[in-house]
Amino acid sequence: HDYYPLYCGRINMDKERARHSVYAFKDGEKPFLWAKIFSLCIEQLPVFEEIRGNAVIIPIPASTRERNVQRYAAFCRIISKILKIEDGFRAIWIAHSREELKGTVGTDKLENIEFNAKYFRGKNVIAVDDVTTTGQSLIQMKQKLMELGAKSVMGVFMARTVDVQSED
Repeated sequence: HDYYPLYCGRINMDKERARHSVYAFKDGEKPFLWAKIFSLCIEQLPVFEEIRGNAVIIPIPASTRERNVQRYAAFCRIISKILKIEDGFRAIWIAHSREELKGTVGTDKLENIEFNAKYFRGKNVIAVDDVTTTGQSLIQMKQKLMELGAKSVMGVFMARTVDVQSED
C-alpha cells in the first residue's frame, strides 16, 4: 500500500482504506489476515525458497513493549507457521520505551533494543514492519543483525509513506 498519514488531510476512499488497514495492523487487529497477506508476498520473493530452510522472521520493533506485543506477537507466531520458518519475535527485547521516531534520519532507532543473537546468528532474517518512511529502521536493523551474525537480512513492509509534498 501507499500510506498517507493523517497530516495529508482528505484523501480518496481507496487511500483511506489503505490508511485504515495500516492502523488495524498497528493495533494488532486481524493477525491471521495480515500474516496470510505478508506470507503470500514473501513466498513470491525469488530468493524465498532458497533461504526458507534457514530463515527467521523478526519484527522491526515498535516504540514501546506494549505496542510491540500488540502488533507482532500473534502475527509472528502465525506467519512463521504459515511459512514454516522460525518465529524470531523473542529475538529482540525493548529495554525501555522511547518516543516514536518514524520519518527521522540520523537518530539511533535501536538504542532501546536488546538483541538475543541465538535467534538470528547464521540465519537469513526476514524483518517485517508496518510502514517504511525513510528506510532508516531497516538500514539500522540490518547493520546490527549482520554485526551480530545474521547471514542475510531483507525487509518486508505493509506500506510505504507517501511524501505528498514530492507528489505535487
